[in-house]
Amino acid sequence: MKRGLWSVFVMVAAVCSTQAQIVEGPALVPFNRSQAYRRNPPLDNVRQAQDSAYFIQQAFSENKFETLMCDMAASRASSDLVKAWARTVARHHKDLNRQIKSLAGKRYTIVSKQLRPDQKAALNDLSALSGPQFDQAFLAAQTDAETRFAGLFESAAASPDDTIKSFAQNSLPILQRELQLAHETASASGLTAVDVTTGPSDR
Repeated sequence: MKRGLWSVFVMVAAVCSTQAQIVEGPALVPFNRSQAYRRNPPLDNVRQAQDSAYFIQQAFSENKFETLMCDMAASRASSDLVKAWARTVARHHKDLNRQIKSLAGKRYTIVSKQLRPDQKAALNDLSALSGPQFDQAFLAAQTDAETRFAGLFESAAASPDDTIKSFAQNSLPILQRELQLAHETASASGLTAVDVTTGPSDR
């Protein structure tokens, strides 16, 4: 009987040790629900906990991407209007970054600080441009990123996790207004948004 209990104890200790190694290890990129690293989730519903972690990771990644892109535009854009817009968006997203980190702490979620490959590629493509071509490509990429970001928060606004739901609902009106202003900035600048990877079309 004692030998049987000892075997069970060894097995449980091995499982706990494996879980501890997973928690302390780096998060994988790209991140998905099955790779949601958490420590003692306070939520009873495991799928709900995974969905919350997934939202936090995606929000962190998209927010970091937009911040880096806007910081670049604030110094490289040829239009003063585009520069001013980029600085405004960067300030908002840096504040949002602090909120997302706080949310990650509340939900015991470890986020990966690495950008996705497509985000890295977009930043590299932007860095190779200058002048009005940069302005056009930046506005296109920023509007596209803001659209994804707002969509992510729209979905989270219906989350069964009250903490996630409240955060998304409070943030969404600002993101939607930001998206609207992005289009207005492009229009006021007299620029036609183009794909960051292709540049303006030949006429």
